[in-house]
Amino acid sequence: FDVMQLRFDAILCDPPYGLRAGGRRSGTKNPIKVPPQYYDNHVPRTQCYDTRDIMFDLLQFVAKYLRMDGRFVYLLPATIDFEAKKDLPTHPCLRLVANSEQQCQGIFRRRLITMEKCAEFN
Repeated sequence: FDVMQLRFDAILCDPPYGLRAGGRRSGTKNPIKVPPQYYDNHVPRTQCYDTRDIMFDLLQFVAKYLRMDGRFVYLLPATIDFEAKKDLPTHPCLRLVANSEQQCQGIFRRRLITMEKCAEFN
């Protein structure tokens, strides 16, 4: 049962890469129970969010909530030696439509990736 009956025509994003501030997510490996009197002022702990985990979770979300033939567009950091077959995150429900490169400074590049949903998420 899918609680969120959402389906998007397109999803556009610029995910955190961990190059500057680094990706973080709420939670901790050893959660503690917060007493009710502290709920209003409580700020949840965070933990590091590895770039591979970010991309895995993002592609899972996209595969689940994008309608068939919908587009997913995102920016991906890269270097001059980027190889799509090796470095481009993939998902069985998504096919690559476009992969454009923007030169930044020195060996650094940024890639604009466009994917299309081609199979239903199970």
